Amino acid sequence: MNEISSLSDINRKALISFLVAALAFLALCAGFLPIPFTVIICYPPGLVLGILSLVYGFIALKEIQQERKRGRRLALLAIGVGSFMVFATICLTTAGIMLWPHVSEFLHQAVSHGHP
Repeated sequence: MNEISSLSDINRKALISFLVAALAFLALCAGFLPIPFTVIICYPPGLVLGILSLVYGFIALKEIQQERKRGRRLALLAIGVGSFMVFATICLTTAGIMLWPHVSEFLHQAVSHGHP
C-alpha cells in the first residue's frame, strides 16, 4: 500500500512529460533504422514530442512547486531530454538538407552506372 500511495504523490504532468520525452528519444533513434524514409516519418513526430516534453516539464515544475508534490527529477529529466531531442532533430535535419545534393548525386551516379 505504501508504494501505491507514494505513486499518487507524483505530479502527473511530470510523469507524462517524462514518457513523452522517452517517445521522442525512440522516434529519433528510429530515424537511424536502415529502412527507407524512416527519417521523414520519425523526425517530425520526434520534434513535436520533444517540444511537448519541454512544455509539460516546465508546467509540471511550476505545479510541483505550488502543490508540494513529488516528480521534480522526472520533470527536470524530461526537460533535459526534450531539449536534447529538439536540438538533435534540428541539427540532423539541417545536416541532411546540407548533404542532400551530394547524396542525390551519388545515388544518380550509382543508378546510371549500375553499381549498388
